[in-house]
Amino acid sequence: MILASRSPRRRFLLRLLDVPFSVIPPGVPEDPLPRETPRQRSRRLALSKASAVARRRPRAYVLGSDTIVCQGNKQLGIPKNRPEAEAMLRLLAGSRHTVWTGVALARPHYRTRTVVVCTRVHVARLSRAELTAFLDSGEWRGKAGGYGIQGRFAAYIVHLEGTYTNVMGLPLDPVRRLLRAAGFAVPAHARQAVGDRQRKRGRRAAATSSRRRTGVR
Repeated sequence: MILASRSPRRRFLLRLLDVPFSVIPPGVPEDPLPRETPRQRSRRLALSKASAVARRRPRAYVLGSDTIVCQGNKQLGIPKNRPEAEAMLRLLAGSRHTVWTGVALARPHYRTRTVVVCTRVHVARLSRAELTAFLDSGEWRGKAGGYGIQGRFAAYIVHLEGTYTNVMGLPLDPVRRLLRAAGFAVPAHARQAVGDRQRKRGRRAAATSSRRRTGVR
């Protein structure tokens, strides 16, 4: 199988399913279309990425994915620079937002299968010092919405409704089901491993956030 993504987080997550894969960046434009919803955009870009690589490797399974952070009607992609990241984080701090991930599996001689997953995220308020420290860390680079839930920003996650791995960029349980439905051999033990990892990361994020909340303004 081929993962059509540059994301190191998606590579890390896909390895948890114990399926062999290689990586080919798709190199497709990711600009939104007029009046396109987050669900539509994440699905379209996942399809575009999978299809672009599948045309180069027509005999391979190709998995494409795209993640979009949405605050109200505003869609947040990957910030191009620090000021843009700061603007995104100020928008997210002290509020709830949604994270949408579209996944597409291009399979030889069959129609491409897709799934879209949404997770709701509640972020604590950040002081100016906390925001500056996070921006200084550089963890905003290459991440939709300017943050990664698996890093320092976990300290500011108050609550999640949905799949933790979806916020990281690849919802593993839906991906596992997608692969198996398409006839791909996913080891039986992968389901337990994925569930254990998600629960462990979710508890860690919740505990970290709880410890920090007392001092968060």
